[in-house]
Amino acid sequence: MSNPEVRAKQELLAAATSIEAALMYLSKLLLFHFSLIQTTDAHLNFDAQILEAAKSIAAATKSLVQSAIDTQRGN
Repeated sequence: MSNPEVRAKQELLAAATSIEAALMYLSKLLLFHFSLIQTTDAHLNFDAQILEAAKSIAAATKSLVQSAIDTQRGN
């Protein structure tokens, strides 16, 4: 593989790992959330954590897509 291909592969693997980590975190949050008796404050905190996890997934997905586009263009 050429150097750009190796770099693209590494970036794709890193992005996939980030997505997987964010999903694992989100999964743990959901399990924790359902194990507690909810109050309004706890619910708002949980919503903020879900939003942050979703942002992480979106950022990792953006990186993954950009790496794929760059690889297809030969950059």
